[in-house]
Order: sequence, then C-alpha cells, then structure tokens
Amino acid sequence: MTDPAFIIRGWWKQSDGTITEVKATFASPAQEPEDGCWYCAVECPGVLTSEKKIYGAYADQATELAKMLLLSQFDFYGIEHIEES
Repeated sequence: MTDPAFIIRGWWKQSDGTITEVKATFASPAQEPEDGCWYCAVECPGVLTSEKKIYGAYADQATELAKMLLLSQFDFYGIEHIEES
C-alpha cells in the first residue's frame, strides 16, 4: 500500500510483558473494475496475515466496515487503541 488514507495505531502487550506498537493502514476506497463493488484495502502486520479487501455497498460503507474489523481485532487481541490519523 503506497499512500494510506488513514492509520489506526495501538499498543499490544505481549504475554512476556513487552509492548509492541501496532499500525493498521487503510487505503482509500476503490471499485473493482469487473463488477464495480467497493472495497477498502487494509494492512496490519502482526494482526492480519496479509492485506485484506473489505467490501461494502458503497465507498463509505467499505471504509467503515474495514475500520470496524480492525477495531474488533484490536479488542480480541487486547490491543489498546491509541490514535487515528
């Protein structure tokens, strides 16, 4: 992902007590050329295994769903959400 639309950061406290910064980057919404479906690509090393495309009915929905997915993953793994930019 070359130019993220926004970033969500968090702190992840590991079982051994070390704290790691987590950074989720979100691309601007885009449409699939074949069918026009909207998606938002998101990367979050350490939480997601690879870049994921989160689909929605329209651009804003795809972005909101991608954000909801990452924040739910933060909650699941006990990552403290600290910043959005």
